[in-house]
Amino acid sequence: MIIRTIYTLLIAYMLSSCSTQPEYTVVSDALNAINTESTFDVPDDAYDALTPDMENAPSRFDVVASRNTANEFFNGLVDGMGINILVHPDIKSRISLNLKNVTLEETLQAIRDSYGLQYIKTPYGYRILPNALQNKVFHVNYLNVLTQWIIWHVGV
Repeated sequence: MIIRTIYTLLIAYMLSSCSTQPEYTVVSDALNAINTESTFDVPDDAYDALTPDMENAPSRFDVVASRNTANEFFNGLVDGMGINILVHPDIKSRISLNLKNVTLEETLQAIRDSYGLQYIKTPYGYRILPNALQNKVFHVNYLNVLTQWIIWHVGV
């Protein structure tokens, strides 16, 4: 009895594996009728109205932050601008502010004034540094300074 059931199931399985699926002619005809090579012309006025003018995009924006980490804040600030920004890993500050109609430079200055985080503009973008002592070297042309002193005091 068990053998007969197994043979019946095996034969049914083999017969069903050989069956073919019906062809859906309506769907295949519709897919074949789609012309992927065709193009259509968009009027220039419509194209100009639908595409943003990135050259004349406003450089001013509103900034709102509420207890964001410095890394999240600065990366979100330049998101979509095409500007790189590197945040020093030692910065653990949380930033909260609300600025209206400001530029990126003004925002960075406000952060510097409020939180003491220094920024440096570099050829690749901006670097955000923690509030720490920094060493800077200034090159002074002593010959020029001496000449100016002589002219001012001696009147040569």
